[in-house]
Amino acid sequence: MGKKIKENVIANCEERSRKQSRVVTSYKLQVAKLDCFGRCPRNDARLSFFLTVFFLFIAFTARAQTAQDSLLQRIAQKALSEELGDFERRTNYLDLISRYSNTKDRENTFLWFNKAVDFAREKKSLEFEADFMGSIGWAHVIWNQSDSALLYYDKALKLIEGKGFYRSESELYRSKGTIYLRLFFYETAMEYLFKALEMNEREMENNKDDKWKYDPMVGNKLAILNSIANIYNNQSNDNKSLEFFLRAKEVMDDNPTIAFGRTGSMLYSNIAFIYLKKNEPEQAFPYIEQAYKMAVEAKHNQAIYGALLRYSKYYAVCEEYSTALRYAKEALQVARETGFAELINMAEIEVMEVYYYLKDYKSAFACGERLLLREPEENLKDLRRIYSLLMRMYALTGDQKNANRYWAKENEIVAKMTDSNMQNALQEMEVKYDVQQKELEITRKQVTIDRQQKQQLIFIGGLIAAGLLLSLLGYIIMQRTRRNRLLAEMNAIKDKFFSIISHDLKNPAIAQRDSLHLLVENADKLDANTVSAYYRLLLKSADSLVDLLKNLLNWAQIQTGRDIYQPSSFDLVGALQSDIEVTKNMAERKAVVFEATTPPSAIINGDENMIVTVVRNLLANAVKFTTKGGKATLDISPSGTTYIVSVADTGTGMTPEQIQTLFRIDRKQSREGTAGEKGTGLGLIVCKEFLEKHGSTLHLESEAGKGSRFWFEVSSSSSNS
Repeated sequence: MGKKIKENVIANCEERSRKQSRVVTSYKLQVAKLDCFGRCPRNDARLSFFLTVFFLFIAFTARAQTAQDSLLQRIAQKALSEELGDFERRTNYLDLISRYSNTKDRENTFLWFNKAVDFAREKKSLEFEADFMGSIGWAHVIWNQSDSALLYYDKALKLIEGKGFYRSESELYRSKGTIYLRLFFYETAMEYLFKALEMNEREMENNKDDKWKYDPMVGNKLAILNSIANIYNNQSNDNKSLEFFLRAKEVMDDNPTIAFGRTGSMLYSNIAFIYLKKNEPEQAFPYIEQAYKMAVEAKHNQAIYGALLRYSKYYAVCEEYSTALRYAKEALQVARETGFAELINMAEIEVMEVYYYLKDYKSAFACGERLLLREPEENLKDLRRIYSLLMRMYALTGDQKNANRYWAKENEIVAKMTDSNMQNALQEMEVKYDVQQKELEITRKQVTIDRQQKQQLIFIGGLIAAGLLLSLLGYIIMQRTRRNRLLAEMNAIKDKFFSIISHDLKNPAIAQRDSLHLLVENADKLDANTVSAYYRLLLKSADSLVDLLKNLLNWAQIQTGRDIYQPSSFDLVGALQSDIEVTKNMAERKAVVFEATTPPSAIINGDENMIVTVVRNLLANAVKFTTKGGKATLDISPSGTTYIVSVADTGTGMTPEQIQTLFRIDRKQSREGTAGEKGTGLGLIVCKEFLEKHGSTLHLESEAGKGSRFWFEVSSSSSNS
């Protein structure tokens, strides 16, 4: 069987080589045909030049492909060779999976992955099988399929966890941490990276006398500490970030015989970056010099690029802007040589910022125009930096219109970043919630088993006369346990709800704080009218935040038994006027038609704050989930002794499954609006609670793609008099 597989692999590689040769032959025949036609003397030399270049390109491509096929053939032969050692065959299987996954050849990636797993199981090696699972997991990371990657990592960990395979465990934990870091789940990423560090330490201890195994684990430790430090840096915890970067440096200092090359250069560059953030340039400079020296020795362009950017930032902090510009331009040149768009954009932003400091606004504006043409919309951090620079330059050059425009764009980016952080936090919280629920369920089952065993012992050793009493006692215990379980579940749901509330309140406040910082930093560069306009916008945002806080606190008091329901007679139409105007403005911005059909007045009995909050949420949702050209309506009409309040739209609507879980607090309900608007999915739950305090019910009629209608009844004041 093994011999047949080898023959098939070799045949496939030879066939690919023959096809490539046929391509070259075909091009030669085409040129021979061209040569049969008359040629213009003036173009003869030019045609010969282009044909020569064309043939050289085709020949180079064919040779490169042939070399690649030949290499893959040799690796395949080694992987299938039973004459080689098991570890060497494992290495070749991993090499094949890696090479095919990097070229996005999924068919061959899975072909060799399956062969590798069969080999591991044939050798009864759990460690080999876990390594192959980790390799296919990393292939899915390359293919941007994080969920599938995590699935394979978990399968690998189930094979080897707790069995002493510390090297493989460390690599798998580190890979999981890397994925969660890319998803911005910093707490979860940190958890797995610390596990990876622990397993790595154990492997180092076991192999401290074996340099061949020990040195790679030193490199792994350095990389893990660097990742942990970067997480703290992303969380703006400069002191903790510096602590772990310096721990990584100690690892390098303790192992002077190991050539760390690019990794060492990047580490020194990171340490310098933290010192510059802390405004300690004198501490940063020696690390910048060392980073540049190691990068040049390693001949690694990306590391050289990073060190040059640190030089530029250092001289900018020292206000030596001409020198800073020289290093920023050198970094830009190196970035262009790498061909990585992200590096090019980062370097040009640095150049733009130095031009700004030099007050060379013409050059800075030119950089900004180039960057806005290249910078992807999802790169929020870089876009915010560009918009901030443009806003400040336009303000300094007296162009208030463009200064206001880029100030608004920057605020949009801040809002997107805070919304993104909130959604990431909510997703991470849901994962933790599910895990905790599973753990609680296991604990409950174990408690139930223990209790049943105790009851059986009591029953066996008890007296017959006490049987009825014991049965009654058992029933009481069972009922109490059931109530406790229900209370525990309710508390868990409330804990989740209030965690979400904390994000709703925290993120707008952070956005306001960042905007105020920006205003304070640039107050001396803005005129009085612009500053006043900014203050009015911030005051409006703060008023909205205060309203949200009041509503949420009121709801929380109701849930905890502190009833603040205060009914009174009031005019619902008059109370809703400001909200109707706000809704009209929202609808106009989205090109949505909004109509309000109301009587001159509608005197009802109820808590004004609660009823207005319900209608406000329903109106906001109607506009939020309606596309351009759609329609949203508010209708208030009398019906006997009640008023019917109806909010309808022609928007996206909901499926029956979405409707069934719409009012469940333990299910995630947040959906994006038609213009990407964010939300927590809690508004309708709050509306339902408020209406129930009035003895009313929130009704829903909806169909996917055809819109939704929410309505409720509320008693008129005359019916309660």
